[in-house]
Amino acid sequence: MKAYINHIIETIMAHSADFENAGLTPPATIDIYMGQPARPEDFEFALPAVFIDYSADYDGETLDVIVHVLQDFGADTENFAPQRVNGLDFVKYLSVLKKCLYGLKMRPVFNPLRLYQETPMPPDFYYYHQLTFRCNINTTLYCELERYVDVEPVLPVLENVRLKTTMT
Repeated sequence: MKAYINHIIETIMAHSADFENAGLTPPATIDIYMGQPARPEDFEFALPAVFIDYSADYDGETLDVIVHVLQDFGADTENFAPQRVNGLDFVKYLSVLKKCLYGLKMRPVFNPLRLYQETPMPPDFYYYHQLTFRCNINTTLYCELERYVDVEPVLPVLENVRLKTTMT
């Protein structure tokens, strides 16, 4: 999972221009989810922030990647607000992030991510949404690769394994 989470973080960072082209600020903080939205006083982070978590079902061979997205409250979104269109930028932000992660893959273990669920969370200090992406995983190969967890870089190890498995 170490390599996959790093791959997700690098992919989001590589799409900074997509946020800027949409008139948005790229994520200032990208990190592992550790409860930051519920306890912001216990963590240091800047907004907009993206926190990544996951849940694996090895029997069902599925992996859920949960992306916690936190953004500043923007302009008001009421029907009478003069800046209502700008207030809806948080929706545009989610769209850019979904576009950047949808279809992300790390073969041969993880199939491409597909958007599974989008959930608005209760706002306390900021707009907060969870995007859940799902993919199928090859659990046999994943367990085999766990032996390489501290090998750097891990992505070439995955590529070598793919080549070996396709040759047999």
